[in-house]
Amino acid sequence: MAIVWTKKLNHLTIKRLTPFLITLIIGLVTLWGIESLSNLKTLKIDRQGIVLHSFPTTNSEVVTEIATNSSIEIIQEQTGWLKARYLGRIEGWLPKWLINNNQLKNDKEIAASFEEATAIYQKADSKSSIISTIPKDSLIPINYIEYNWAQVSYQGKPAFVNLNAVELINQEEAERILVETDSLDNSIDEKEEEKERLKDKLIMRKKEDYLLEKADNFSNIIYQTNYLQEFTRLDFIEYNAQESFYFVADQQGIKGYINSFSLSEPVYSIDHRSQPVNSKLQQATIMLDPGHGGEDPGTLSTDQKYSEKSFTYKIADVLKKTLEAFGATVILTNESDQFLDLTERVEISNQKQPDLFLSLHFDSSYDTQINGVRTYFYHLNDEEFAKTLHSGLITSGRPNLGVEYGNFQVLRENTVPSLLLELGYITNSEDLELMLTYDYHQNLADAITEGLSTYFDQVENQLEINNTPDR
Repeated sequence: MAIVWTKKLNHLTIKRLTPFLITLIIGLVTLWGIESLSNLKTLKIDRQGIVLHSFPTTNSEVVTEIATNSSIEIIQEQTGWLKARYLGRIEGWLPKWLINNNQLKNDKEIAASFEEATAIYQKADSKSSIISTIPKDSLIPINYIEYNWAQVSYQGKPAFVNLNAVELINQEEAERILVETDSLDNSIDEKEEEKERLKDKLIMRKKEDYLLEKADNFSNIIYQTNYLQEFTRLDFIEYNAQESFYFVADQQGIKGYINSFSLSEPVYSIDHRSQPVNSKLQQATIMLDPGHGGEDPGTLSTDQKYSEKSFTYKIADVLKKTLEAFGATVILTNESDQFLDLTERVEISNQKQPDLFLSLHFDSSYDTQINGVRTYFYHLNDEEFAKTLHSGLITSGRPNLGVEYGNFQVLRENTVPSLLLELGYITNSEDLELMLTYDYHQNLADAITEGLSTYFDQVENQLEINNTPDR
């Protein structure tokens, strides 16, 4: 009897406890759910263009668009995508890369920018076959993105590239870049065509010079040339270390020789900038090129006691301090007495792209009575710059030897406005005596600064005229 009663009691107990157990289990599950929800990460969306997709791919159905300044709950993160809950009930996927890139307008109208040469694959898998390698700086529209792979079209067929290998940009930005690139390419092509057309052209830059029968300044004269007369180069002949000649033909086919120092090559002016970038001296960068240095002493005084380089570095130092006191930035091609060849000096200027370039020198002559200052330019559009600076230079009180064309490499191959200044004759006793004094260097520096200041005023005035609308 006891055994039967016990079974009945257990059965009744279980029957009575069942509702309680069910209620307890439901409660625990509810508490677990509430705890799980409370642990979800919340993310605020503070931009437009964010939508939830049904799957982690940009070409899947759009579930909803998320309003700006709304919050979403992150349920899961998977390979660059986030599964999120919006408004407490709408779930979907959004790309993490879109949230992290405020430059992208949405997840559809985008393109891949290839910063380096990059492989594209047959499938969205790095173990699949490589179709091709896209060159550096390419831009390709993206069809869609699935996980961390973008599908693009290559030669009319689908291909895939890993997102980690490219930068994502808006398609309209890509189109703008392509238009600019095409324009630049066309400009480059036109420039190359212009260089090809001008590669053998020579221009007479001396007011009085001659077409000669031989490569010799004392040769018989064929005729006197005209200023800016055009010739075609047939050959180049070096006569000696000081003199070289071009074998040329004029436009009538008459052939002869002309001293190379009298001719310019217009091909060098194609890339030459005609004005400073800045229109105020206080904002400008001036590059000073103290001539010679190291094992290259430059010209020597008649007693061989003084070399040109000993003065070019002194005047460069004084001029640098004077210009800096005026507010300009000054760069030296060579800051110490070291050898630097002409090609290196030009390369420094073309790389740094200062507003202006000044090469500083002191001259010499077999005629020890010659003294004074002279300014040289090469490019035609530097002539006004030369005249203006020289007008300041002659306020130094030295004899005015004028402004002349000079076929010097540091001018010829320079892509910025550039001049070469001869600041006195080391072979003249009067000039040499002045060169040995600090006062003369400061006097020259003040005069050059005055000329530069006047030139920048002219540039600024011209800009104002150009920017004034017609009435």
